[in-house]
Amino acid sequence: MLPFALTIFTGAFLLFLVQPLIGKYILPWFGGTPGVWTTCMLFFQLVLLAGYAYAHFLSRWLKPRGQAVVHLGLLLISLAVLPIVPADVWKPTSGDAPITHILLLLGATIGLPYFVVSTTGPLMQSWFSRLHPDKSPYRLYALSNIGSLLALLAYPFLIEPVLPRELQALSWGWGLAAYVAFTSWCVWLLWNKNPAEESPSSDATLETPAAAPSLRQKLLWLALPAAATALLLSTTNKLTQDVAVIPFLWLLPLSLYLLTFILCFADSAPVGFQRPLMVGVALAGVGALLIPMLIDQSKSEALQELLRWVNLHEDKSTNRLIPFFCALAFVSWHGYWRPVFLPAMLACFVWLICVLADINSVRITWQIAAFCTTMFIACMVCHGELYAQKPHPRRLTGYYLMISLGGAVGGFMVAVVAPHVFTTYAELAWSCAVCAVLVWLVCLPNWRVPDFQWWRFHAWMASSLVAMAVCLAFFIQSHEKDNLIESTRNFYGAMSVLEYGSETPGSRYLLLQHGRITHGFQLTDPDQRRRITSYYGEGSGVALAIRNFPSKQKRIGVVGLGTGTTAAFGEQGDYVRIYEINSEVLRVATNHFSFIKDTRALGGTVDVILGDARLSMEREIERKELQRFDVLALDAFSSDAIPVHLLTKEAVAIYGKHLATNGVLAIHISNRYLDLEPVVENLAKEFGYLHLSVSDGDGDKDWWIYSSTWVLLTKNKELMSTITGLAKPNTDEKTKKVVPLWTDDYASLLPIMSW
Repeated sequence: MLPFALTIFTGAFLLFLVQPLIGKYILPWFGGTPGVWTTCMLFFQLVLLAGYAYAHFLSRWLKPRGQAVVHLGLLLISLAVLPIVPADVWKPTSGDAPITHILLLLGATIGLPYFVVSTTGPLMQSWFSRLHPDKSPYRLYALSNIGSLLALLAYPFLIEPVLPRELQALSWGWGLAAYVAFTSWCVWLLWNKNPAEESPSSDATLETPAAAPSLRQKLLWLALPAAATALLLSTTNKLTQDVAVIPFLWLLPLSLYLLTFILCFADSAPVGFQRPLMVGVALAGVGALLIPMLIDQSKSEALQELLRWVNLHEDKSTNRLIPFFCALAFVSWHGYWRPVFLPAMLACFVWLICVLADINSVRITWQIAAFCTTMFIACMVCHGELYAQKPHPRRLTGYYLMISLGGAVGGFMVAVVAPHVFTTYAELAWSCAVCAVLVWLVCLPNWRVPDFQWWRFHAWMASSLVAMAVCLAFFIQSHEKDNLIESTRNFYGAMSVLEYGSETPGSRYLLLQHGRITHGFQLTDPDQRRRITSYYGEGSGVALAIRNFPSKQKRIGVVGLGTGTTAAFGEQGDYVRIYEINSEVLRVATNHFSFIKDTRALGGTVDVILGDARLSMEREIERKELQRFDVLALDAFSSDAIPVHLLTKEAVAIYGKHLATNGVLAIHISNRYLDLEPVVENLAKEFGYLHLSVSDGDGDKDWWIYSSTWVLLTKNKELMSTITGLAKPNTDEKTKKVVPLWTDDYASLLPIMSW
């Protein structure tokens, strides 16, 4: 048992440790978008499918000693491709949809090692079943998921903060060498014992024949993991789109997803007194969550004082999640049981609908709780029903092959199909609806049995109404808005152009929304369309830097196009160079907005460079094409999901080379969830810049001006003194957060999150 346990645990640990590691390497190359992680997950699912297929057919077509020889040779070959560091030649040269590029990059870098490690679970369990036919191999599957979960938890908290990326990759290579040693131990055991010299097919005839799975079983083996994987990826998309594309928010949903496999495949379904205990704890947890909310809505001072006394008052509302999650952990630990988890899934769907309906006013902690709890409960249901359909151990490789095929199908639907079918991130709603309908089908009673009771059929019909209601609710939630002019989506995200103010003469404007974040708007009246709006008012940091820079013909650089509002700062003789990774943004900005066209008409020059800004600037340095910007505005951080790679020490060093003498680096840090000011202050200290935080838009202001915060970095003392005198005093309390200097090796958002 020990060699197989060590091999399976080590393989699973390496399998999931490499995912955030390689993702962190290539994320900066493709704009730091959520689509990078989704594409990585698709690659991992496809290679996992190939690994499971290899294990399945190897165990069916070769004798045990033949399996040992082939697999050992493949293991040794995999060591030859180390280390797993992507070569610079794979850096993209354009901003086109890079799904194929990412898949090829991953295949060339980690394809063979990942393939070899992905075969571990089914192949080692098959060998174990041959050597120990009297023992169940399914607990080894739970052990593999424990190893995977530990890898995911170790990376953001123990590995990423301590080790540079190169050392992480090198350490993974040594781990692969240890894995090869453990697998060789298992090969030696299989070779020595040699339980069957005959072919696997003839060996199977000597044993009690295992019942062949029905077509319904095989479809469930495929559909249940497909639904769970689709829900995992769509939840991850939503979290990374609205918060940040960082390993922690990749790994949290994936860790919960793996935990459901561990709990469901541990074969520990509740029995006896555990069942009413689970119901009681579940009700207590829900009560601990809902009762304080109901008291908040009441006018009883005594009850509200009671909440404050137990530290559950509104200022600390996230504390209310603690007893709820404790109850959830207790219930889940006892395994999957339909009477608890099916109502819990329905309740979570209702919770998620409420959060999505009013998401702009919901705190980030509650958003993450709603998304992750819903995904966890739904995956518990899917994987619990999947385990209930498990076959005889002789057929486990086929079982695992269908599970991996389902995972690949779910990943393909979210990563490839959804961006072409939906113009918004509607796959989350539809994944939940598919889970509801699928579970409803699983619960369909068998009316062919002699003791069939018709009340069960009636109950099934009633549950169908619930499933239909959930589908309808999520369809309504994902439906388009009435004032929509255009909606589009590609690898880099979903965008909408919305119309407002058409009922009032002279007040009509078009607004660009990326996900649910405003990226600028423009008044359409010919007399007002040159008016600078949103985050770029005359009192904003970027406006003060540009207007007061002592140069008649200015060179302005901008990272992030949006509607092209920053181009309106350009006047006759000025040069504006805008870096934008998403070609759809350029199309929308030129088709629906006129900022760029109007500046060119006035005699200014506006160039839009497609591709990741940092990579584009690196290539300009290599070609000795320094831009000498008077002002370089970084406007890629105002959305909730920020490209972290644009705000590291290495990135700012690149920006500095493109600044003119005494030029200004203006960084837009307005953000609902992240306090980026200490990050920028660290960068200013590192490079010897003066820095000034300018907040604008608070208090009395024109309706077309949004509140904004810009941090200006420069070595021009005279200019900084002038801007300080013109800027409104910043009355916000200075942050006391201590944040390490961000580098490409380490940039944690956890210390700067506003929970």
